[in-house]
Amino acid sequence: WDWLATTSVDAPREIPEDAGDPTSDEEEVWSRRAAARRKQIQIGKSRPEYLCYISEVNKEDRLPTHPRTPSPTLRIPKRQFDRKLSKWRQQLHEFDQIPGTPRETSEHESQARESRDHPYPL
Repeated sequence: WDWLATTSVDAPREIPEDAGDPTSDEEEVWSRRAAARRKQIQIGKSRPEYLCYISEVNKEDRLPTHPRTPSPTLRIPKRQFDRKLSKWRQQLHEFDQIPGTPRETSEHESQARESRDHPYPL
């Protein structure tokens, strides 16, 4: 219990003079976070599904239901941004083929369709 006698709860915490301004430190963190998010968005924009999307849908013809690129500068938690990014990427997959060409169906999709069309569950 000796440590209790030497520690004061009411004593002000000393901040070194060379310590940075807390707001500038926070700005630096958000700046780095935005840069990392821009990099993730650039990766998404280089994907074939995004290239098909921008070639199929003119900017002025886009609807609220179309994929919207998440803003890298929004001050939201990482997980929330990651969910927005994931939703955007998933929506882009609706445009990952050239119109008029048959889409290849994965084995998983084929099995899901067969089980859905089957009159009795397997």
